[in-house]
Amino acid sequence: MKNTPIKIGVTGCAGSGKSLVCKRFSQLGLKVVSCDGIARQVVEPGTKAHGQLVAMFGKSMLGDDGGLDRKKLRALISGSPADRERLEGVVQPAIVAEMLRLLGEPGGELVVAEVPLLFELDLDRHFDVTMVVAAPRETLIQRISVRDGVDFDSAGSLLDMQMSQEEKIDRADHVLWNTGSVDSLCSRVDELFGIIRNSLLDMG
Repeated sequence: MKNTPIKIGVTGCAGSGKSLVCKRFSQLGLKVVSCDGIARQVVEPGTKAHGQLVAMFGKSMLGDDGGLDRKKLRALISGSPADRERLEGVVQPAIVAEMLRLLGEPGGELVVAEVPLLFELDLDRHFDVTMVVAAPRETLIQRISVRDGVDFDSAGSLLDMQMSQEEKIDRADHVLWNTGSVDSLCSRVDELFGIIRNSLLDMG
């Protein structure tokens, strides 16, 4: 048995269903760290990153509550690779630092992290197991369109800004195809959880 928790990194393209998979892991009793959740925390009003982003992009990027308007930011970076790079240069280091801190805390035999940029930032080196949640491109675009309230072309542009699903699949240890019902996805998560637990926790 390992003395430190087994770390499972979950990734996938936008609209793939990463959050659903991680929700199921949480229901199974695992500690789950969400980089999307961390991303919101590190840019809250009063944080260093929030101040830096306001200085970069102006107060027009703020909502009525003083927080960043994520929809406006997505629209901005989708049309400007340079602005996207500037945004990521501020936010990503803060997210990674907090993720690693949380992964190092006590949390049971296994811990799961939802990491959208797992492979793009070479963060897979911090995990014992990696998995990609996947779906056909048309399905991803439809889900993004509904989620963000944008047309299919805009949803496709957002998808094209990311590492391709094919490359993610090639680099991952496991693939979870999210093409059916939520129940069927949860059943596959349960099955994969059993495989990982038996193969890793029973070693040594």
